[in-house]
Amino acid sequence: MLKIILETILPICLNCGDTLSERYWCRICRKEYFINNLSKWTSGHEFIDDLIKVTQLNAKSEIEYVEWIPYNEFKNINQIGIGGFDTVFSAVWESGPLTMFCGEFTRSGQRNVAIKSLGHSPNITQEFLQELKAHI
Repeated sequence: MLKIILETILPICLNCGDTLSERYWCRICRKEYFINNLSKWTSGHEFIDDLIKVTQLNAKSEIEYVEWIPYNEFKNINQIGIGGFDTVFSAVWESGPLTMFCGEFTRSGQRNVAIKSLGHSPNITQEFLQELKAHI
């Protein structure tokens, strides 16, 4: 009987008391973190910034958001492919993605990543971003 009861208890955030997602991600603390940090970055492109902000404010887990990562965060950048519209690179993301523990956000440290460079990015249209949103 005790086993069944323990399995039904949902983890809660020790910072705010909200129920955590399946990946121990607190929606309340995450939303507050992103709101407090929106002014600290910009891609310089209104459509891209809006897309990133929407994903951040609506994310239900740590894998459902997009963030702007400055180019100087990447090291050991090597081209691994090229296509008609983009170029793909491998790199090391120095600080790594966000992690959350007890309502505190930190970076997880170095992570190998793939970077897709969009050619002619100043000319990105709203239609292109709508298509991108469909894949997020």
